[in-house]
Amino acid sequence: AYTVPERFDIEAERFDRGFTVIFVTRLREGKAIADLVACSEVEDVEIREIAEETREQSLESRTIGAFVQIAQDKPKDVKVSVVRLDRLMNMVGELVVWKERLRQLAAGGGGPLLVDGVDEVARIVGDLQHEVLASRLVAMAEVFDRFPRVVRDAAKALGKEIAFEVQGRELEMDRSILQLLAEPLVHLLRNAVDHGVETPDERAAAGKPRAGTITVAAVKLKEQALITVRDDGRGMDVEAIRRKAVEKGLVAAEAAAALSDAQVIEFTGRPGFSTAARVTEVSGRGVGMDVVKNKITALGGQLSVDSRAGRGCTFTLTIPLSLSIIHTLLVSADRMTYAMPMSQVKETINVRAAAVRTLQ
Repeated sequence: AYTVPERFDIEAERFDRGFTVIFVTRLREGKAIADLVACSEVEDVEIREIAEETREQSLESRTIGAFVQIAQDKPKDVKVSVVRLDRLMNMVGELVVWKERLRQLAAGGGGPLLVDGVDEVARIVGDLQHEVLASRLVAMAEVFDRFPRVVRDAAKALGKEIAFEVQGRELEMDRSILQLLAEPLVHLLRNAVDHGVETPDERAAAGKPRAGTITVAAVKLKEQALITVRDDGRGMDVEAIRRKAVEKGLVAAEAAAALSDAQVIEFTGRPGFSTAARVTEVSGRGVGMDVVKNKITALGGQLSVDSRAGRGCTFTLTIPLSLSIIHTLLVSADRMTYAMPMSQVKETINVRAAAVRTLQ
């Protein structure tokens, strides 16, 4: 059988609402449709039989010809194992280290020819490093294109109307990071459908459009990606979270009353914390907000939540675009040199020696 898009794209869910399959079967049309519609994820099937009068031109030659045209119009991508890319990246890292050592040796006593040669090696190694890093990058569409179906299926199961928007599909990120982001993002989307967006009748009663809106957006911010999952639903019930935190013994009642809304919302990141009255098949799948937060933190990222009662909720993920190279600030202390990630450095200041104090 031949498919449009290609089979590996379908298996990776990189398609929107439909795809085409060209195949030969002995089944009658009605039986073929019945078998296909029996699949839980298939909404509709349209079968077009190849005309009898074109039988002299073989099915194989016609389908292959069509796919040759498709292949000519589509850029060629080569699938490379992530493990192989990791090994290549490690070898490039060794080259970078030796490049710097050679540069130091040349500066210490080498002639101009040696210095020029080392500079040329440094340039080539830099270009190689850039290309290897680029080979690890994939577009956010690799994961984002799976989300329309996730939202559509969840909305259908809950009887809700939702308009789903995706922004920033073209932004590129390290393949390994993007793969690890898929599950947390799916959980946030299902939560938005299940607990965030109201039913059509509830929205109409509140003066909102019957269809809710959920948006996933990605933008580049220096060496990081800013990914937001936003809905225009009911927002988080801050008072319910406050009561649950007191009930679970996470905070005293007096202290809880003094907490700001933002501080109360932070309790949702605690293990096992939930205000849901029941577990549903849509969002209650064993992945809580604590797991989402831990996965983001493990990637060197941060998760923040902004909730407005009656207006919706926004989850913001700040994630490094790549873990292969981290820009750092070198700091010397007690004859030791430490590297601090630049993403964690807020500011640097000059301090006079006279202003330094030592605490015993």
